[in-house]
Amino acid sequence: MQTLATDTDGNVFVAGWFGDTVSFGSTKLRAAPGGHHSFVAKWSPTANAFAWALQTTTTDSYAADEAFTIAVQGHDVYIGGIALSTNVSFGPFRLTSPGTLGQGSCAYVARIADDGASGSFRWATAATGLGYNAVKQLAVRGNGVYMGGSYSSGLLTASPLQLYNIVTANSFDIFVGKLVDAGTSASFEWLQGAGGTNRDELTGLVVQNNHIYLSGSIVRQAAFGAFAIGNASSSTPRAFLARLRFDSTGSSFDWAVQASTSAAAPTALAVQGNSCYVAGTFTGTFSSGPVSMSGGTGGETYVVKYQDSGTTATALWGVAGTPSSGEATPRGLAVRGNSLYVSGYFTGATARFGSTTLTNAGPVGSGDVYLAKLTDSNNSGTWSWALRGGGPRGDAGTQVVLSGQQVYVGGAATPPATFSSTISGPYAAGEAFVASVTDTSLAPVPVLSSVSPALGPVGTTVVIGGTNLGGTTAVAFNGTAATFTIDSPTQLTASVPAGASTGLVRVTAVSGVANSPLPFTVTVPFAVVTVPRNQSNVSATGPVAVTFGTPVSNAPASLGALSVFSQQAGGRKAGAATATANTLAFVPATGFRAGETVMVTLTNAVQNTTGTALSQGQTFQFTTATSSTGPLGPGRSTVAVGT
Repeated sequence: MQTLATDTDGNVFVAGWFGDTVSFGSTKLRAAPGGHHSFVAKWSPTANAFAWALQTTTTDSYAADEAFTIAVQGHDVYIGGIALSTNVSFGPFRLTSPGTLGQGSCAYVARIADDGASGSFRWATAATGLGYNAVKQLAVRGNGVYMGGSYSSGLLTASPLQLYNIVTANSFDIFVGKLVDAGTSASFEWLQGAGGTNRDELTGLVVQNNHIYLSGSIVRQAAFGAFAIGNASSSTPRAFLARLRFDSTGSSFDWAVQASTSAAAPTALAVQGNSCYVAGTFTGTFSSGPVSMSGGTGGETYVVKYQDSGTTATALWGVAGTPSSGEATPRGLAVRGNSLYVSGYFTGATARFGSTTLTNAGPVGSGDVYLAKLTDSNNSGTWSWALRGGGPRGDAGTQVVLSGQQVYVGGAATPPATFSSTISGPYAAGEAFVASVTDTSLAPVPVLSSVSPALGPVGTTVVIGGTNLGGTTAVAFNGTAATFTIDSPTQLTASVPAGASTGLVRVTAVSGVANSPLPFTVTVPFAVVTVPRNQSNVSATGPVAVTFGTPVSNAPASLGALSVFSQQAGGRKAGAATATANTLAFVPATGFRAGETVMVTLTNAVQNTTGTALSQGQTFQFTTATSSTGPLGPGRSTVAVGT
């Protein structure tokens, strides 16, 4: 397993690739002989079981496609990766690579709809070319799907866009692009390249507002738009950090910095506000501005905090995790508030994170999983704790994500491997795992228990009850943002916003999202909206009809609320009232006199079918036509008093 993500309901989605067969609960996936396929699966913590799993397929004699990254928004899941086969299918959606088998590849993105107990592919698209082309990072905001990765093709085609390798084919450059998700298909909006003459890799991508933060490594020099960074005389990989600005017309780099003056390999990126956190490995020494760290002969874990000033980024602090030998490699990084979580693996006999020393369960050279927490004190960072998982045969953590107080770590393990409970065999090497750790210092996910009242028009004041509401950052009525106040950790007060429709009330906090147990019904005000006052030339022979925006009640009180007075009758006109759908009609016993003035009164006793009364009574008048046929035609007079 390569990557994982969570949704707002706490479900965990995992992706990667597999060979031979793999089982996710009762779902068994099977790869083509000798090859491997991408997979995506959903784990439900509530059911403590996998809900569904999907895989790619191919008609090639050799299958080779891999999922590297995953992103979740609402009930949609997106995966990205590479397909080295001449064709790959995501359900009914088939992508093809140029050239013969092994010549070209697809840097693909696919969307999966999570229907609860099942999942289904909705679309798949790719940037293609001769060479190695892979999507390594994904992020989703609204209908924008942002992807990034590396390509060695001389020409990368994302129809109708094309991107040339900065120097020549077979040197790895970086690409970033935006897809517009139309629901059943997706189209490329823009594509941006960066890099130099050697191997440049993208390992981190975070979208924040209209900026995209990128991290990775470059060899020698590389160009990021107008910014050239690196060292032309050194073949040692060095870290970079860059910021890209985008809109619907394209993108351009705001800044790019060489994030290390010594050898370093960034592997993960997290961004919060104007703070950028980069994790990776270094050997010997690490230097970036005022930050300097020393390590041993193995690969040290490092985490560095950079401050984005708008025109550049400057390192503020850095910390290292040190193995006794071998390496300690981070693969995942997550941040919330002043807490950072790093996951990866170490291959030495021990690995030290601050005052915590972890001991490998196997021989030197075999990997064990680590999860470590850092506390950011603004101008310094310190290790808070570290945990080990795995067994004697080689294990690795590949990603870490947060959901409420749960810290999820995913990766690959070879049984037996222990994470408080033991994964047992007999299995092959590299079995996918997901493990969770509860950190009570994190704010718990909000929970909603009541919404009062349960219905009302726009502008209604609504009291929302629940728990863990003190950190609320947003309230929405069926997706429409509302103004709100935090009364206490157990209560919010919100106003039904203009444009809201009937649906769930959603509360968003830094720790997660909660939905109301039942929908809030947005009612249409039962009130007069438009009135054709003093209308003339109205038919003298038809009924008087009053039309509302919602169905009117046929109860006696509503029928009796409409009264008609005419000069001919010398007072109140005799007749009967009827209610049909949105119309309350008065049918006079006899027609009106030609050219007379008719007075209509409607009291606030009239109600719609949900029991909402007219806010106040209304009075209208009209003049009948001097002939038997008015502009409304014979047989009907209409007075529209509401919509």
